[in-house]
Amino acid sequence: MKNRSSLGVQLSLAVVVITTSVLAIFGFYRLSDNSDILKSQLEKSLTNTVERLAFSLSSPYFNFHDKGIRDIILSEMDNRAILGIYVVDKQSNALHYGYVRSEGEIKKVKEEKIFEPSLEKEHGITFENLQLGKVRVIMTPLFMEQRLRIILISDISQIIILDVCLVILMIILLRNKIIKPIRKLTQSSSEISAGRLNETIDVHSSDEIGILAGGFAVMRDSIKNQIVVLETENEERKKAEAALKQSEEKYRTLVENSPLGIAVIDKQHNYIYLSSNFIKIFGYTLDDFSTGKEWFKLAFPDKDNREQVIERWIDDKNIAKSGDSRPRTFDVVCKDGNVKTIDFKPTTLETGEQIVMYEDITERKQSEELLIQTEKMMSVGGLAAGMAHELNNPLGGMLQGAQNIQRRLSPDLEKNVQSATTHGINLNNLQNYLKERKILDYLVGINESGQRAAKIIKDMLLFSRKSESTMAPTNLLEIMENVLDLAGKNYDLKKKYDFRSIDIIREFEPNLPLISCTATEIEQVVLNLLSNAAWAMANEKRNTPPQITLRVKIEKQMARIDIEDNGPGIDEDIKKRIFEPFFTTKPLGEGTGLGLSVSYMIITNNHRGTMEVESEIGKGTNFIIKLPLDKIGS
Repeated sequence: MKNRSSLGVQLSLAVVVITTSVLAIFGFYRLSDNSDILKSQLEKSLTNTVERLAFSLSSPYFNFHDKGIRDIILSEMDNRAILGIYVVDKQSNALHYGYVRSEGEIKKVKEEKIFEPSLEKEHGITFENLQLGKVRVIMTPLFMEQRLRIILISDISQIIILDVCLVILMIILLRNKIIKPIRKLTQSSSEISAGRLNETIDVHSSDEIGILAGGFAVMRDSIKNQIVVLETENEERKKAEAALKQSEEKYRTLVENSPLGIAVIDKQHNYIYLSSNFIKIFGYTLDDFSTGKEWFKLAFPDKDNREQVIERWIDDKNIAKSGDSRPRTFDVVCKDGNVKTIDFKPTTLETGEQIVMYEDITERKQSEELLIQTEKMMSVGGLAAGMAHELNNPLGGMLQGAQNIQRRLSPDLEKNVQSATTHGINLNNLQNYLKERKILDYLVGINESGQRAAKIIKDMLLFSRKSESTMAPTNLLEIMENVLDLAGKNYDLKKKYDFRSIDIIREFEPNLPLISCTATEIEQVVLNLLSNAAWAMANEKRNTPPQITLRVKIEKQMARIDIEDNGPGIDEDIKKRIFEPFFTTKPLGEGTGLGLSVSYMIITNNHRGTMEVESEIGKGTNFIIKLPLDKIGS
């Protein structure tokens, strides 16, 4: 019964809503109009009050008549709408007189008080064209709001009474003209919906409801005919759905088991599907992509790089529409903060959706770079070997000749004295002459330069050929301590750095196994890296003390050595060439460019390990050495 009368209730409610809305609009219009009028009256009253006060106060204020000023102010404060009256000096705005209404009482104050809500107005106090000060009056709109509430309550009462009368009238009309015929029609429709299609529709009316009843009869007959058709189509649809479900399961299995990350993007460029391998590669889920392009800020934090990627991505979509699905490569910051090199391969469907396959080529790219670096080292190594052999012979002759000159000028050899006496030469006087003219110093310089050249040639030969040193089980921690002890005695001859002033932090994993290596070569590599770090930190202006951290630990069946400093860091262009032979950033005469390249060959060629560098400008540099553990001593 309740359901049958719901239409009458709805129509009654509709009348109530419409009537209430119209009356409410009219009431709000009246409220707004009254609000404007009352506000205007309040502002006018405030203006009149402040002008009247300024005029009344001019004479007593000029004559410093405190009682007269107080009486005038207090007489105005009888108006309960006034919250405060202040009289201030014209120059410093210092408060001379101040009265406020607080908790129903009028009190004198020494400083201005803030009232919420309130209206404020001020006016200058003049006497015979002489500016004496200012009077400020603060009024509350609360009395205006009380009058508005009374008006609003009156309007609401009228609306309620009118609505009740209209509802009663509508219920009487609806019951006889609409509700009863609709009940019969509803009963007939219930019979039809229950499947009893042979029941008659007992509604006799010439109005719209009668026409609707006729339509129900036609619909009943049409339903009879459509049931047969629908049953046939339903069987066919079930078969198609079963086949589609089986096909979807096959493709989903294929996508989920693919080694590539796969994503589906709709025409509005929103990600609607991510494969499990996509989430494994990037760490991002669909929840991260729900924020629109915000994920681009996470994946590409550098603004300039992000804009280039977005521009390229748009071009890729346009290219993909033309059938070109070649991969595009970007560096992406994953959710865990790691940077991976990803190949993007987009394909656009006829529906406008896009399927994008993502392949993580980070390790492959690193391997390619390592292979290129190794090939470069091998080719340069052959050149270095040839140069070293070609330079060794004339260098040996030059050093031998310089040493022979020193020996044959020495008065300590008897044969030199005999030959000099034969020719009337005093070797002691000759020695004094050579010293005075610094000829002997030149010979010493020739020897030192030759020794330095010999050291460079030795490094070139070490760089160019595989070491023949014998490997033995070695304690890496002992090597680290030996190198630190040796480095602690190192003080640059040009007084540019003292290794003892650097803070050394040891982070050594306990109980490390012995590793098969050539101890002297590993010491040479670590000492070279420590010297480079000390030189870099000594040649920069810094506010923090220099610091080097040494770490030794086992990581993925490799012994890992980190030499990390807090120096100036290395930019990307230098990092790409840092292991190249003869490449150096040191000033002329301070570096040969062979230290890091020789170290690289010792680690990669002699010990079958890896050596890489991580650096950020202004934050420091970390050289990472990894040595295999396939020949561990017990």
